[in-house]
Amino acid sequence: MAISQIPIENMFSKHFGGTSRGTLDSARKGYFFTFYLQIPNMLVNVPGVEFKDTMSMSKYLTATTVSIDGFDISVSKNTTQGVGNTKYSEVTGIDFGDSITTAHREFKGLPMSRLFHAWVKLMADYTTGGRHVITGENNQQSGYKCTILQVNTDSDYETIQNAIMYTGCFPDKDPMSGYLNQDITSLDKVPDISITWNIDKFFHSFDFPFVLQEASVWLSTMRESILATRNGDFGGPTL
Repeated sequence: MAISQIPIENMFSKHFGGTSRGTLDSARKGYFFTFYLQIPNMLVNVPGVEFKDTMSMSKYLTATTVSIDGFDISVSKNTTQGVGNTKYSEVTGIDFGDSITTAHREFKGLPMSRLFHAWVKLMADYTTGGRHVITGENNQQSGYKCTILQVNTDSDYETIQNAIMYTGCFPDKDPMSGYLNQDITSLDKVPDISITWNIDKFFHSFDFPFVLQEASVWLSTMRESILATRNGDFGGPTL
């Protein structure tokens, strides 16, 4: 039922259950998928990376992402004070963040740590601390940035609630601290890798239909994995 069709009595009762008129399904925070697109081709050639191609990297990043933290979009305003401490505000624009944070599950051999180490190494020289120009390709933005597509679904894993595409993404640190920082009381704990990504621009499915189209295409690639899991096959990602 569309929101415009809610019977007038529901405005008071706030009751939307049942099987007759006035029934509405509540929004559910179901599942999320995070797809990593347009990964820099040169990452494959950085020593220490154990992935055969960028598609393997993309699948592994998707499989190991256990959380993602986005940002809020707030309204910027200018507040003016009058007599008697009265105030009024005028909208001046919007303000939104320029970074998101993802957490990734790590495995024996530290493949994720190696990947992000290589990504930072692709951008900066560990000897001089300056920009690391291996070839002309990685001196361009397309040589070290990627696109991240976040798809949020209902609890059925298939019905898309919304999606957002982040562009101009690159990790802002080498996550070596996950293993350089040690504590004898937590030696048996497997630390997730936390990565903060720079964001140049974002596109939300509420405003850009192409994002929903992309989300549908990439979600369809997960259907086989979803069905396998429902059938009891919990196989892990492969390199």
